[in-house]
Amino acid sequence: MQWVAPVTEARATKTKWDSVDILNQYTKGYLERECVEWLDKFLSYSEAQLRQASPPEVTIFARKSPQPDSRSLVCFAAEFYPKDIEMVILQNDVPLTESNGVTSSGVRPNGDGTLQLMKTLTIRASDMSNYSCLVQHRSLEQPIKKDLDGTCYDCDNDGKFSYDKEGIGMTTGLVIAVIPIVAILMLVCYFQRHIRETMCERWGSRGRSHSVRYKIKIPSCK
Repeated sequence: MQWVAPVTEARATKTKWDSVDILNQYTKGYLERECVEWLDKFLSYSEAQLRQASPPEVTIFARKSPQPDSRSLVCFAAEFYPKDIEMVILQNDVPLTESNGVTSSGVRPNGDGTLQLMKTLTIRASDMSNYSCLVQHRSLEQPIKKDLDGTCYDCDNDGKFSYDKEGIGMTTGLVIAVIPIVAILMLVCYFQRHIRETMCERWGSRGRSHSVRYKIKIPSCK
């Protein structure tokens, strides 16, 4: 075996190494046998690790922020393995980075050998944007994308953002359902009052005497 000098500066080293037969024999044996064996081992380890891959559980939510009129948006991935993972917070499908205020916890271990990652972003409570969390991992055939539904934990309000579409729809539905009930009650009160006034005008004092004679109970005209 002989060494190859790809540049002029390496020719002196090539000449020196070519003259050492023991070094050449050892290097040849290492490259042809031992190095190949190590490569096979590392490949088997990689395949075993891939078989043991665990997909991430992804959630996105908001919680109370120390800043007034703000919320902390949280994108959280847990129980995944191995650690190579990509997580992006999207605002109206546009990726946000550290320059936009996104902070990362870094990949951290769980007690069961899996890993977790959390990214946060401070947003206004009145923000009308659509936020989502996009996660890619080698255990997934397709990336996971979760949308923020407006849930806010530890908030002072009812736990919903002001822009929560579901909350607005529910409130609107309740108002629409209550309107007919109120209208019916108003009609009942109106007819009761109208009947009472009509009976008072028709019966008068005569109505009272007749009610005493025949024990008929009529409504009060006061």
